Amino acid sequence: AAADVSPAALADRVASPGGMTREGMNVLDNGDALRRLLAETLRATRDKGAALSKGD
Repeated sequence: AAADVSPAALADRVASPGGMTREGMNVLDNGDALRRLLAETLRATRDKGAALSKGD
């Protein structure tokens, strides 16, 4: 299902400008850190699933 509001707009609703949540989100946004972390997580999950299916 498509959202009527973008992820960035949702983040702005929960993160106070200059606040702690916004600061943490800035770290995740910096240099695509969150995207890299999610990609690494998905690769590890895929690889573990493949290993388990082979009985490793």
